[in-house]
Order: sequence, then C-alpha cells, then structure tokens
Amino acid sequence: MAMVINITGHSAKSLLKAAKAVERYRDQVMANNAAFLSTLLSYGVREGYKHVNNVGDNYDPPDFDRVDPLMSDGNSPKASATLSLVGEQAVFVEFGAGIHYNGAPGTSSHDLGLKFGYTIGSYGMGQGRNEYWFYKEDGEWKKSEGTPTAMPLFKAKVEMEQRIPSVAKEAFRSK
Repeated sequence: MAMVINITGHSAKSLLKAAKAVERYRDQVMANNAAFLSTLLSYGVREGYKHVNNVGDNYDPPDFDRVDPLMSDGNSPKASATLSLVGEQAVFVEFGAGIHYNGAPGTSSHDLGLKFGYTIGSYGMGQGRNEYWFYKEDGEWKKSEGTPTAMPLFKAKVEMEQRIPSVAKEAFRSK
C-alpha cells in the first residue's frame, strides 16, 4: 500500500489536509497490522489444537490463550499479539513427561527442551526417569507412563512462521 499526498501551496488548510491524510494512512496500516496478526494467531491456534488433542488419557488438555493485536498509540505505533498454552499440565503436554515415550533421562524430544531445561526425568522427584510411576488421585492410585511430547505451541509457532508471506500479502495488499 503506497501513499501519495499532494500538497497544494503552503497554507495552513493545505498542510492540515495533508496531516489528516497521513493520519488516515497510519490508521489503515495499523488496521492491516491487526488483521495480519489476528489471522496468524488463528492459524496458530488451529494447528496447536491438532497436537493438544493427541495427549494421553490421563492429562487434562491445556488450552490456548490468545491476546489479539494490541495497538499502541504515541510516537511509534506498534502492534503485538500473544499466543500461549495454559493449563495445569501445559508444560508436560508441550515438552513430554517420562522416558517411556520420550527417550533417555536428561534428553528432550522437544526442539527447545534442552534450551529451557525441560529434560526427561528432571521434574517430579525423578519419577520421569522410570518406565512408569504411580500417583494418587481422588484417593485412588493410578499408573502413569508419562506423555509423549506433543509440542502444540511449538508447532503453532512453526505454522505461523510458514504462513507469514501469504498472510502478509493478503493483509497489506493495496485497497
């Protein structure tokens, strides 16, 4: 989207008209930014849910929380958006738990597991280093073999990154 403003003369009226045109252009750019980010978030949420739904039976699937584009006003308008995975067991679903599904203790089947310190067997007093373990729920002992690394948030991020060119072309095309 290109902007051309013709200023005829240097009168106050002419300059005010040009300033209003610049403000309309800025508002349109910000609206396009919001549409761009909102569309990316939609793709991310859709992709993420595909992987959240693959978690084991003994997990309450986490949910996605999205903060739609926030526009700042002031000297430098900016747009930002946030997508996060929330829930009591979000970390287990994202990074996996236990060696049964995920490999040797101290490793991670998640691309960012080692970077963030979420390695197999590093949580739960070392229980994840066992092939299975037991926990008590509602007064009853239950067996767990952990959960496979589902990576819903990471895969949502990858999906959004891959869609940037096509979504940007649509959001910023000349209108």
